[in-house]
Amino acid sequence: MSMMENKGSKKIAAMSFFWNAVYSGLNAIQSAVILFAISRTRALGEAGIITIGFTLATLANILGRYGVRNYQVTDVHEEYSFSDYYYLRLVSVGGTTILFLLYLLILTLTGNYSSYKGIVVFEVVLLKMVDAFEGLYVGRLQQKGRLDIGAKIASIRLIVSTAVIFILLWFVKSLPLCLLAGIVVSAGLDLALLDRSNWMPLFKTNTAEWNKVRILLKLALPLCLGHAMHNYLGNAPKYLVDMFVSDEMQAVSGYVMMPMFMITLLNTFLMQPMVRSLGEAWDRRESSRLAGMIRRHILLIALAAVMVLALGIWAGLPALSWMYHTELTQYKKEFIWLMAGGTLYTLSSYGIVLLTTIRKQRWIIAGCCFALVPYLLFGKTQVALRGLEGAAELYTFTNSAMLITFLLVFVIVWRRTFGGSRDGLAASKR
Repeated sequence: MSMMENKGSKKIAAMSFFWNAVYSGLNAIQSAVILFAISRTRALGEAGIITIGFTLATLANILGRYGVRNYQVTDVHEEYSFSDYYYLRLVSVGGTTILFLLYLLILTLTGNYSSYKGIVVFEVVLLKMVDAFEGLYVGRLQQKGRLDIGAKIASIRLIVSTAVIFILLWFVKSLPLCLLAGIVVSAGLDLALLDRSNWMPLFKTNTAEWNKVRILLKLALPLCLGHAMHNYLGNAPKYLVDMFVSDEMQAVSGYVMMPMFMITLLNTFLMQPMVRSLGEAWDRRESSRLAGMIRRHILLIALAAVMVLALGIWAGLPALSWMYHTELTQYKKEFIWLMAGGTLYTLSSYGIVLLTTIRKQRWIIAGCCFALVPYLLFGKTQVALRGLEGAAELYTFTNSAMLITFLLVFVIVWRRTFGGSRDGLAASKR
């Protein structure tokens, strides 16, 4: 729609980058902010519950989004309408909510979770379900070249809802009540902020064409499963600790892994504004332009990883110890392994975007399955014998295997498309 494309495209691009960076940063530190308040007002075990709560909620968010955001944004010819994506999101968010409710009920009834832990974790899941449904509208705005609007709305919602939870934690004794307030505020803000005449025509929905929705469900299933498995692998140390250790050690693992968000954050706010450009460059088979974006992105991730690791070893753990009121300097070796694994994981996240852009998303599942095998074979033993250190080393090994798989697929498709090195990645040097 032309009303969303105007002559101020450079300003829009700059504001899109800014607001996406703001949202990415807020999303990355949301759990850190809430954990800070909990670490000062409640026992270490409750911090562990919130840590695994956000871990499971992030997985739920990915399932709720159904891995279709990048597909929606790069659907430059609108093969599927907004209405099709809308009904797909209704199914995915509703199904995910029911799935996690049943999962937590089973854990509670079997004695693996207390009823209190089950309630808290489910509320964190609901908090992320608001985010999952909101992503449909943000994706639509980005598809029309107005990521700035969508990211600004998402940022405001996230700032206010997180602030409400943070403030209440200092004055309200009930953690479930604090989270419930955050859920209500989050949903209410989205309803208010998205209801604007300027962009409401973009969100027009018609009667559901369930045949097209079923096609989309089938088409995006590899993306959904791939993203979910990829996220599981990214948080595998936390899942292992949740299954085989204690809530207290879960809190420690969450604290030690916290600096990883800086690398993930850089990747996210660099990547999301580029998704549409990547799709356009691939659609037009512009090898030089595509290669240039890829090379710059990978270089920036690598530089960020080196800086974060250096700063983390020097000052990160003491700072985290102060921030979360817990002694963490004894976990330096675990921290190094987790940072190395986190960098590989972030690069593999970019690999997923590339595979989605070239429409080879089925290979995402293959790469994740390949990386999942060591966890199934050695996860329990590693954690039982060596604790968090064993989980961290396994994390680095599996993420490297996953990244190599994604890169191999991309290079093969690139060579088949552009004829090898003549028009390949080296083209960006010309």
